[in-house]
Amino acid sequence: VHTGFKHSEVRNVYVSEDGNYTIKVPKGGEYSIMAYKTGYEGKEETVNYKRTHAYFKAKRLDLQLERMVVGRKIDLAPIFFAQSTPNILKDSYGALDQLADFLQENPYINVRISGHTDNLGDKTVLQKLSEDRAKAVKRYLVYKRRINPLRIDAIGLGDSQPVNENATETMRKQNRRVEVEISEITDPEQLGMKDVKDNE
Repeated sequence: VHTGFKHSEVRNVYVSEDGNYTIKVPKGGEYSIMAYKTGYEGKEETVNYKRTHAYFKAKRLDLQLERMVVGRKIDLAPIFFAQSTPNILKDSYGALDQLADFLQENPYINVRISGHTDNLGDKTVLQKLSEDRAKAVKRYLVYKRRINPLRIDAIGLGDSQPVNENATETMRKQNRRVEVEISEITDPEQLGMKDVKDNE
């Protein structure tokens, strides 16, 4: 289990044989907690005990773990770009660093980055923009974080896979996105996944 102050570099790791653990945290701080197990991706939870309140019993959290299989999307905060360009905004560097950390912690995982757009504009232009944005994410991972480029495939899908009907600006914003999914597990046994098939 990884714990630490929210939005800080302070981290602690607790090892549990049976998956149960108890920790004490001071009131007034916000902490992130995430379970970690080889071959699985943890989901971060936040704990915040208000300094002005009295607490008389422990809070129970069931931390989620999802098995890493080919085709599963990696949970990632939205990645933002300057309008109509492939230029990544600085606000998105945290999400990209999280992805880089994931790849460094799981060296047997390869990923596919796919860029998507809304449906406003020339389809050829939208296709190229989606490709350029996916490639921009790959460049960040390779040149800023030294991830092996052979582990990353970057593709553009234009407006071909919307998550909604693009009827409002809010909906169109949801369609302007970058998604990351596991494309290959090069050595399942190293992740404790001997029963994972190549076509999963």
